[in-house]
Amino acid sequence: MGFALDLASIEGLDKDEALRRLGYVDTGRKTDRIGRDVAWATTSKGRVVVIARYGWLKPERLADLSAGTSLVAGRFETHVGDSNAWGYRDGDCVWSVLYPAEGSGLTVEGAPPPEFAVIRDRLLAERRAEANDGDEPDEDLFDLPEALVAAIGGWTPEGEGSEDLQFFIAASDGTAEPSSEGFLGRLLKVFGRSR
Repeated sequence: MGFALDLASIEGLDKDEALRRLGYVDTGRKTDRIGRDVAWATTSKGRVVVIARYGWLKPERLADLSAGTSLVAGRFETHVGDSNAWGYRDGDCVWSVLYPAEGSGLTVEGAPPPEFAVIRDRLLAERRAEANDGDEPDEDLFDLPEALVAAIGGWTPEGEGSEDLQFFIAASDGTAEPSSEGFLGRLLKVFGRSR
């Protein structure tokens, strides 16, 4: 099926504080529209998972969100083959594992957590086992960033071992940038009007 979304799984913050840092509040309304709204859920380990439209969780937002705590974030667009993961601690990006759609494979910066090597080795072993005799194994590691986010953060849309979470819609408290100007906003801009 595929999906396109951003997510952050935050350790050590409650949902109200996580949403406040993003300029959002909880509406209490349940949603299953993953990636269309800013939404939140809590894992069984107490991590707050925030999901948003693809491209919405910018580095500045992740830095603000991780101040005084840590998080793992992901940006996934399975239709074009974009799969990225970042680890933030106390406002700084401390590692990244990127598989950009327009890149040359997996790029790793910083010191990723121990789960990285375990997942990488498992995926490569699976690729070798799937290869036909005489063929080179496929070493495409597109799945690695998502598997890493699922292992650390507890959830991704198609992550192996992800929990089945109930998400709730969050609404802007008026201080956040809009996640999208929307169709009406773009149309009004064409005609020289603002919303």
